[in-house]
Amino acid sequence: MVRKLETSSARQTWLVTVLIVVLLANSLMLGRSLNLFRLPGERNTLAMAKETSNMLISYIERWASEQGLGGLPAVQDLVARLQYDIGRARTLEELAQVMLNSGAQAIGLLDMERDAKRREVLQVLVNNDPAIPQVQQKVSILISNESGDEVTVVDRARLLSAHTIDQIKGHPLCNEPFDEVVIEISEGKARAVNYRTLYDQVKVLQQETQNLQAELRRLNTLSGYASMTGPGLVVELYDAPGAYNSGDIVHDADIRDVVNELFAAGAVGIAVGDQRLTTTSSVRCAGPSILVNQKQIVVNPVRIQAVGDPDVLYSSMDIMVNTLRAMRGIEIVLEKQEEIVLPAATTP
Repeated sequence: MVRKLETSSARQTWLVTVLIVVLLANSLMLGRSLNLFRLPGERNTLAMAKETSNMLISYIERWASEQGLGGLPAVQDLVARLQYDIGRARTLEELAQVMLNSGAQAIGLLDMERDAKRREVLQVLVNNDPAIPQVQQKVSILISNESGDEVTVVDRARLLSAHTIDQIKGHPLCNEPFDEVVIEISEGKARAVNYRTLYDQVKVLQQETQNLQAELRRLNTLSGYASMTGPGLVVELYDAPGAYNSGDIVHDADIRDVVNELFAAGAVGIAVGDQRLTTTSSVRCAGPSILVNQKQIVVNPVRIQAVGDPDVLYSSMDIMVNTLRAMRGIEIVLEKQEEIVLPAATTP
């Protein structure tokens, strides 16, 4: 009987332990899903987005290599510029703008380099045909693959051999859709003509439009009229304990001093009391209240969020923290954060 009781007690202890572990795991998952904390070693959203962007660069390099474009200086410069712009992006919005703008440029450049490489290959293949050196009058050969399924060679003078046509149709650069390539033959030499088609002009205009849209998004984010996400610093200003006179409480001038210091330290965006600051923002006292953008904010503490380099922003506040604490008893609490979301400014 004693052994049965011990077995039952052990089973109950084991069940309770399992329930506690399950409950703890669920609590951790819930807290993480609500962004209440981060797991040890977990990277922030910006770092993970940068890793994904670098994976895209690796794909571009691999694709360019497969197309025979990997060694071209233009492609190498493109990859280096993308890596640099991704590395210096300070917010998710900046990173998105890099990928939208530079990514579109990458596609355009790779398309252009691939088309140039295709024309070069076709010119070489046609020149290698034994009949070409005998041609003196001007003759044109048209090569295209509009659907991507079949290469069409229009050779009205019937100059090219079956072997040359097979080489053209079997070349990797011709196994995907491409516009018509004109090969002009004259005085025993073939030359690929680079005609600027209406389609090319449309692509250029599309690229310019995408660049302008990316620049508009960048300006909206920096000016405060679009949300911003990135690492930074949270500053909380508390009135002095007791706060019996005017000098013991946080004033609009104190907030402006903190904001100016943060901007001088490289902050790319700031919100005070969840009000995004723009070039026309105001911070002023109205009796016991503080108004930001003409809207009353919560005080004691006044909460200021700044996106930028957390370490640099933190260091920039040293003198102000010590001065306000020593002279007026005002307490400033600083907290570095890996991810801060600044709201977009609201129009009145």
